[in-house]
Amino acid sequence: MNSKIKERYISRLDELIVQGGSLPTDSRQVVASVSMDRGATYRTEQFMKLTEFVEWRTSVSSILDVVVPHGSIHRKAVDGFPG
Repeated sequence: MNSKIKERYISRLDELIVQGGSLPTDSRQVVASVSMDRGATYRTEQFMKLTEFVEWRTSVSSILDVVVPHGSIHRKAVDGFPG
């Protein structure tokens, strides 16, 4: 792989890392437990919007499919990555 193409892939991977870290989330209160003496306790969970996550995951899967060689020990992980 020539150095210009390699730099473009590295740049795109960096973008995807930043993008993945800043995917918007929604907060929801969910029941954590229920007891007779204390009633219900709640916890806040963060949920990503599915459409945005799937778009990001597909982009990551596509680039990994190109940059991880078929003979690599990491190839099995890439092949198992949904996308």
